[in-house]
Amino acid sequence: VLGQGGVSTGVPFVIYHGEVNTDSDGPVEVCVPFEGDVKPVGQIRLRMEPAHQEVFTRITKSQVAFPGILEAYVAVEQWASDRSMSPVGSPREIYFADWNAASDDDPACDVALPVAG
Repeated sequence: VLGQGGVSTGVPFVIYHGEVNTDSDGPVEVCVPFEGDVKPVGQIRLRMEPAHQEVFTRITKSQVAFPGILEAYVAVEQWASDRSMSPVGSPREIYFADWNAASDDDPACDVALPVAG
């Protein structure tokens, strides 16, 4: 939908505003960055996220599987903490690869954390 009408889109990502596990379901926000004019219709909501710095680790398609992906979240949070960086937003998964074409060993996702400091 966003790719129609002259709007260019970026790499989709998922923001986790809460835990997702057998006892909790988020909330979770599925995002597509864009350039151009878009009107919020139907299920589409528009939100401007302030500019920020992110720390991240790149993982393979096979590493995205739960619960193994949690290791990437811990690593990113620890790396930031060790450098006195504070989170300024919710953690996220950035899916830059063609998921269907990627093999299990191909880089496919960045687990990222917006930080300050």
